[in-house]
Amino acid sequence: MRLGKKLLFLLSLGILSLSACNSGGQSSGASTSGEPATSSYNPEDDGPWSDTGPYVKKVANMPDNFVLGMDSSSVLSLEESGVKYYDFDGTEKDLFVILKGQGVNTIRIRIWVDPFDAEGHGYGGGNVNIDRAVTIGKRVTAAGMKVMANFHYSDFWADPGRQLAPKAWEGKTFEEKKTLLYNYTKESMQKFKDNNVDVAYVQIGNETTGGMAGVKHDEYYGNFSELVTQGTRAVKSVYPEAKTIVHFTNPEKGAYASIAGALSAKEAEYDIFGTSYYPFYHGTLDNLVNQLNGVIRRSGGKEVMVVETSYANNDEDTDFCANQFSSQTAGVDKFYPVTQGGQIANFRNICDALVNRVNNNKGLGVCYWEGTWISVNKPTWEENKALWEKYGSGWASDYAGEYDPEVEKYGGGGTVVDNQCFFDKTGHPYESLKMFNLLKTGNRTKEWIEGAENTTVQFMTNEEIKLPDQVRAIYNSDNRWNVDVTWDTSKAYSGDKEVAINGNLNKLKEAGPGSYTINGTIKDGDKSFAVSCTVRLEIANYVKDPSFEDGNKDKVWSITDNNPDQNKGYFIVTNQNANNPITGKWDAHGYAADGYMNYELTQADIKTEKEVNVKLRFFVTGGANASPVPEAAQKMFVYLLEDDAEIAKKSFTITKWGDIHQVDVENITLKPGKTYKLGFHIELNSTGIWIDLDDVNIYE
Repeated sequence: MRLGKKLLFLLSLGILSLSACNSGGQSSGASTSGEPATSSYNPEDDGPWSDTGPYVKKVANMPDNFVLGMDSSSVLSLEESGVKYYDFDGTEKDLFVILKGQGVNTIRIRIWVDPFDAEGHGYGGGNVNIDRAVTIGKRVTAAGMKVMANFHYSDFWADPGRQLAPKAWEGKTFEEKKTLLYNYTKESMQKFKDNNVDVAYVQIGNETTGGMAGVKHDEYYGNFSELVTQGTRAVKSVYPEAKTIVHFTNPEKGAYASIAGALSAKEAEYDIFGTSYYPFYHGTLDNLVNQLNGVIRRSGGKEVMVVETSYANNDEDTDFCANQFSSQTAGVDKFYPVTQGGQIANFRNICDALVNRVNNNKGLGVCYWEGTWISVNKPTWEENKALWEKYGSGWASDYAGEYDPEVEKYGGGGTVVDNQCFFDKTGHPYESLKMFNLLKTGNRTKEWIEGAENTTVQFMTNEEIKLPDQVRAIYNSDNRWNVDVTWDTSKAYSGDKEVAINGNLNKLKEAGPGSYTINGTIKDGDKSFAVSCTVRLEIANYVKDPSFEDGNKDKVWSITDNNPDQNKGYFIVTNQNANNPITGKWDAHGYAADGYMNYELTQADIKTEKEVNVKLRFFVTGGANASPVPEAAQKMFVYLLEDDAEIAKKSFTITKWGDIHQVDVENITLKPGKTYKLGFHIELNSTGIWIDLDDVNIYE
């Protein structure tokens, strides 16, 4: 192993934060005792005690008109494939009657222009054109809920990576597309109106981060603003009170305020800035709040809404088509347990953020994406596939390939979100569906552990390695409390490699610096839950800023011009030579511009509290106009002074670009009470020579 090449000089220690939620408090119902993670938590704030139902923390201050939405766009295709839905008493009912009864107040319906081929075969995903959307909308209105119409302005899925124009719009100019979009939107809204559908919200496009209707964004969103304005005017001409939504995604990229500002500058006409927010794709909830507050500030006070989110409540694959997200998804420990409690916590915490953390009461609501898209529940792939192809009840049919050549990315059929639904594969509801009715009041019940937060510790190679005695357990309430943990210290894992340590954690030092995972368990009665600890092991380095990644802002490195009268070059700490650093982006770089440079790079005040035997190691590379670099033109050496007396010295050279030299100086003893100074003498005497130093380690 090349010391320094792959080392991570971490910024922080300790437990990884897994969610932006309240934590703390002692459980009155859990069988595992634990110390509260915080002392400010009052369980009564969660809502009244109940003997039944799921634990749902109250969202304080939630207004009566807060949108609690559900996208159920695939319902017709599912029912055509034989799917039935049942209430909690086991009675088969209309899906929308069930959802209304459980507190959902808005149904989102995606709409494609023409999701069929010339023979009438549907592309899948519900085959939802405007006529099928109206059919759904009539049922939604009859059940007493409002409709959010979601125009994709495409014949199939529109998302950040794919914004294809409808077949009938292909080859049209931008001006022609403006007219087509206006007319199509107005005609579609009129169909809703003619059928007395209660449309309250209308999306002008879907996840339009990459454009819309085959039109990519120009530099300042001018063309997009024109399309949005045409869509809004068409909607308002039929439904004057309906609010229009622009829909973007990828809040983790931090661009929402800029987008909102650009739309304002172009005077785009719309009412609400909507976003997708899936925690397993889109960063932290804190960041989402910051992005939405940026939108409000830069847009002149537009309202905001989360129009898509979801979370898995189990790992079951019910349709022979791999799930989009599960407990095995990389990084899942950063979110919530894959349980009904985790599903509730994700939605509840987003609602709380929209109500209580978004500025000026501008957070209008949250919509869960396709929480009713269960599988068609046939015993074989072939039987499922036949229904997907015939009725469009899978993600994508084979027929969709004629329109979108990249249809394979949709999974080739299937549901892929069946484990994120509020109904099981037989159409019977999970307890988590009850959360919509309980968010405003809260519902405090018995608590139990559903998972644990993974943790990280960091040690230097000269320190004793210890693991924490406790980790934070995650309860069905989303409370997180410290509980005892048992670690399996017989082995550790470095990537896919197993490292035998036989109960001695310090054996990790023999494997060298790096990251190691040790598995453990916590208990709740007779149930066990897996947890892991990542041990970050670093070199016990006596050099500060060894890879120059701090940019020498604290001036721990000194650079001295030894011959200012003759020097024709320079020597600096820089991040401008991307191909040269060994670690990170910074290194120490010198250049003999016109044939001569003479500099000293030093770090003083190196000390130890005990006598230690150490090695000095660093890496050097370089090049010149004439390759290889003439050795006679180089006078370079590294040295170590003890109270100004030299105790170590070694010369080194460079040859040509791409050759990285590892330089080692061994048998060095550091003593307490002494002060050490590390230095590099860099003297080059040939035009165009350059040099880079990086990863300077004095280690035990």
